Amino acid sequence: MSDTECTYQLLKDVIIPVTAILIAAIVSFFIARYSLKKLLTQQTLSELLNEYRSPEMGDAIISLWQFYEKNCHCNTVELIKEYAEKVKNEIDKDSSSELHNQRRIVSQYYQLLATYYYYKIIPRKRVKELWKKKDLKIINEILYPIEKDSMPKVLGSKPTGKVSKQVEYMHCLYTDMK
Repeated sequence: MSDTECTYQLLKDVIIPVTAILIAAIVSFFIARYSLKKLLTQQTLSELLNEYRSPEMGDAIISLWQFYEKNCHCNTVELIKEYAEKVKNEIDKDSSSELHNQRRIVSQYYQLLATYYYYKIIPRKRVKELWKKKDLKIINEILYPIEKDSMPKVLGSKPTGKVSKQVEYMHCLYTDMK
């Protein structure tokens, strides 16, 4: 057998099958990775939507909007002042605040949604599909101003204008979806 025939035989018997197996493994890896990511996204969305549709979340959102409209006349400056005063007074009397707990429920929910969005676990298209502008409006009008300016007052510190990363992600989510 000549060198050319040996090379051809080696190519036919070893290299081509190994290459085919390697290509199949690489393709399988990417298909599995894509499927897993899609499954993770769907599971995450399902959990977020279930929480968003819960009666507790609905009550919390309604209470925050009612407070904003009735007590603050849809004015952010009044919101910052009124929220801090109301929560401080409630905490002084009962050591807890219903309004504060409702704000926490809604704020933490949107912070989680925003974190998933920021890390691209949930794509922009899906967020826009499932959460309309009116759903996200609460971030800009109520949650972000409270987190940034009222919470320091409630906690007895001076507002610095700085917020946690999750609160920043939440604000970015709102601005990205405009």
